[in-house]
Amino acid sequence: CLAVESDSDSTELKKTYVTSIEKSIQMLINSENRIPKNILTIKNKLKELTYGVFPKSENMWKKSTISNILNPFKHNIKAIYPGTYWCGDGDKSPNKKDLGFFETTDACCKAHDLCSENISAGEEREGLLNNGIFTRSSCNCDDAFYGCLKEANNILATHIGTTYFNILRPQCFKEYYPIVNCEKHA
Repeated sequence: CLAVESDSDSTELKKTYVTSIEKSIQMLINSENRIPKNILTIKNKLKELTYGVFPKSENMWKKSTISNILNPFKHNIKAIYPGTYWCGDGDKSPNKKDLGFFETTDACCKAHDLCSENISAGEEREGLLNNGIFTRSSCNCDDAFYGCLKEANNILATHIGTTYFNILRPQCFKEYYPIVNCEKHA
């Protein structure tokens, strides 16, 4: 976690911890800087081939997060666990109220997705800069998500919890009054 002082006058942003999986993905995204220029023409060829398929946006090709690169495909591909509407990248709920077949687990994911205390990739909040590619949630939201998945007590909840907390291992943040120590929550 990163501790934040609410009454701090410091304007210096504290960067969040970037996990090895995020570093690997960032390296792939930023690898074009290390590729010889003649290979970069592939990017231009793809751009030409896909002209008219995607919304017209020059900035789309300049984004540095994996989400922004994959967003044009989101309407065709949803990385959502089968049997759920909320467990994965975003949601596919038809009316923002429905839950999937695995209701208990899906309710946990929905509550976590709708938690208002988060920092999106590339954004800042209260002196913290999320320099990673995954959203950073409040430790309170992550703790509630963990407890909810434990209570769901089914194989899907276990799989989602393992993926989120052990593989992706996103960093959470919490405000301490006053800052004494900073513990790492994963």
